[in-house]
Amino acid sequence: MSISKDSNKLLHYIIYAENRGVDMLLYVIIGMVLLLLWLIMRLQWFFIKLSANCEEGFATMDVYQKERYDLIQTLLETVKVICS
Repeated sequence: MSISKDSNKLLHYIIYAENRGVDMLLYVIIGMVLLLLWLIMRLQWFFIKLSANCEEGFATMDVYQKERYDLIQTLLETVKVICS
């Protein structure tokens, strides 16, 4: 009797150990998928932020060019007034 109880316990332990392994594998796969989704979202936000910074930089340069053009026109008018 003692041997059959031990074999039943061993069989029970093996069955549940396999189930725990499957559960652990499932948790690892779910964790890896969630990590991958998180990384994709972070990368997407990084590119959105980079694009916004690039557009802001070009807009700033446009403003500087317009101000410089206005200053050149003002300087030319001043020179014309002084020369005449």
